[in-house]
Amino acid sequence: MLHHLPDASPEKVQGAEIHEGDWVTPGSVKLWNYTIDGIQEIFKDNVEIDEDKKSMTMVAVGGHIIEQYKAAYQVFPKGESG
Repeated sequence: MLHHLPDASPEKVQGAEIHEGDWVTPGSVKLWNYTIDGIQEIFKDNVEIDEDKKSMTMVAVGGHIIEQYKAAYQVFPKGESG
């Protein structure tokens, strides 16, 4: 699960916590603390699930990254694409 990422890469991801909801419910918001090029930043994400397309999308809803990018990360079943 993603909440173990700070344990796997503590030099890049310093923490992750639930802001709203929980770790597994779609619509829950997580707050991440990370470092890029020595600069500490934050990232809030909301996971959206589309059962029909069998896809999961992690959407940036807050933090430094949305000042520069419209950020989304999608996952599809093996062998398929959106």
